[in-house]
Amino acid sequence: YEKMQGKNLMIQHVSQIRGLIRSLVIGVTAMVCLAAAPQAGASPLLLAGPDAGAKADPPELRQLLDSLSRGRQAVTALQRELVSRPAVGPEYGGEGEDAKARWIAAGPAERGVACERLDFSDERVPAKVRPNLVAVYPGNTSGQTLWLLSHLDVAAPGPREQWKGDPFALRLDGDAMYGRGVEDNNQAIAVSLLLLENLAKNKVSPPLRLG
Repeated sequence: YEKMQGKNLMIQHVSQIRGLIRSLVIGVTAMVCLAAAPQAGASPLLLAGPDAGAKADPPELRQLLDSLSRGRQAVTALQRELVSRPAVGPEYGGEGEDAKARWIAAGPAERGVACERLDFSDERVPAKVRPNLVAVYPGNTSGQTLWLLSHLDVAAPGPREQWKGDPFALRLDGDAMYGRGVEDNNQAIAVSLLLLENLAKNKVSPPLRLG
């Protein structure tokens, strides 16, 4: 079942997450710099690429990328926690996302970043609500926010007997991770949390707020 359902994105490679993080950081940096300097003739930030030397990356970005590149264990730990909290919707017999949202919300709060929870009523789940989380990392301006979006819920795991183990217990096989939701959409949650943690740890203040 794990192999058959590749399109349902249940397999995530650690190396792919590292690439996603770098792409996200470079994309975010480019967008915030362009948004913060829209005037005609402004020079966009040069980012390291095939035709750029290492010095093209500004020091803050290099420091951030170096910090993120050492995050293999952090990625695994985040995925283990996220997978262990089933967030299957009531349409598929699940209890919703409340437990997962409570665990995620504690992370930004511990780092001094306000995390607001927006609940919507749903009588079909034990908590009677479906949660949404909004966290904003401060930037050098309060006027604009660049939003990074992900979703909490995961699809049903399908027939349990066709899994090699518990779909809600992360299983590692070499450089691959197996578990319900590791790609859809825990990888986006993990990337956002790691980016937030490393921005705070490295005291990086982006031109725009990041939400």
